[in-house]
Amino acid sequence: MPQLILEGHVYIVVAPLYRILYKDSTSIYLKDDTTLKQYRKEHKNENYTVLRYKGLGELDVNEAKEVLMNPQKRTLKQITIEDAKEAAEIFEILMGKDAQLRKQFIEENSYLADLSSL
Repeated sequence: MPQLILEGHVYIVVAPLYRILYKDSTSIYLKDDTTLKQYRKEHKNENYTVLRYKGLGELDVNEAKEVLMNPQKRTLKQITIEDAKEAAEIFEILMGKDAQLRKQFIEENSYLADLSSL
């Protein structure tokens, strides 16, 4: 696997964070909070519902096919060795035996958590 990452062959599909649903059942997907903010600014006089996804498990089969498998609509992110190293370090902190490191990580990064949908 490391060789595939080094050669630039490993990608992950990034699921959308929001779905904009109109009354006529048409919809669009938005990737993040910044995109949603911009969309709301540009479409403030339109009537739509915003659905927020917490993860891939909330997408039904048709939604997953539409936004994850369709090459025209999906978002791919290339995985780099730096990504893999950072993920391994964070995994070790969060799942390792050193509770003090875990506590420190949570204290330093808790401001990044979005609890607005809870």
